Amino acid sequence: MHYWLIAGAEQLSWWQRKRVALGRLPSLIEHLRNGELPTDTGNTLRDRAALGSEQIKEYVEELRRSKADTAIISSEALQNCAPEAARKVLSDFDVQVVCYLRDQADYLRSAYTQRVQATDYHQSIEEYYRLIFRADYYQMLSAWDAVFPNAITVRVFQRDQLVGGDAVSDFFTQCLGQQPCSVEKSRENPSLSATLLAFKLRLNQEGYQQQHRLYGVLPNLEHADFPRFQLSAALHEKVRGDYAVSNSQVARRWLGAEQLFDSSTERNPNSNSDLAIDDSTFAALLEQANRIEPGCITPPSGS
Repeated sequence: MHYWLIAGAEQLSWWQRKRVALGRLPSLIEHLRNGELPTDTGNTLRDRAALGSEQIKEYVEELRRSKADTAIISSEALQNCAPEAARKVLSDFDVQVVCYLRDQADYLRSAYTQRVQATDYHQSIEEYYRLIFRADYYQMLSAWDAVFPNAITVRVFQRDQLVGGDAVSDFFTQCLGQQPCSVEKSRENPSLSATLLAFKLRLNQEGYQQQHRLYGVLPNLEHADFPRFQLSAALHEKVRGDYAVSNSQVARRWLGAEQLFDSSTERNPNSNSDLAIDDSTFAALLEQANRIEPGCITPPSGS
């Protein structure tokens, strides 16, 4: 969503871009005159310590001075923001909270893949789920509702439930009450197959030194097959079971339904839950990565 607010908006003549710095993070505010939508794509609200900073004060003043009718603050990091912090920053504004919820099993798969790809995380997905992953949507939404009562809109992030099959069109029509704009879809996070995820996981486990540019190289590596990584059947069912009550509470309270996600979705037979990788495939991918970006992977220290 926030990539579209930058890339897509630039294609529309009635958007005028203005950059504003918020702490260490760049923020983009789009000003539209005569009913415009200034857009902040930063995630600085998650830092409680920054609430009294001059940057935050400048940002709020910028919103006050704007002639726009609406400001859109878009970031996945807002799920980690304390609602009270958002209320303190936006106390002078009428706030509406829109939340797109993703099936926790699919969210876990994506979050684990991103953690392994972007960091040196080396544990199994089962350990990641047990120790790190949290996605109790009812608890999260209740906390926001307590601070912003009657201001929560819940949308289900499933293609068949989104207007136009994507969140951008859905948000524009369902939340802004506008006709969907015909804009080129902006970039998404690069996705890894099971083989490439297994390769990166082994790099992490064996202590290989990795440069940041490897993140963009990984999705472009070629190998014999590209099975999609998915949760094992056992973990998939455990995740569904762990969040069943919470999801039902969300569905009843905010959607007037009994079920939040489609439980009949079948697992893809062409995907893989095994992250093992043989030595020859590992060596070939290692050589290929360093050929594309020399020095992006070096042997573990001391080897």
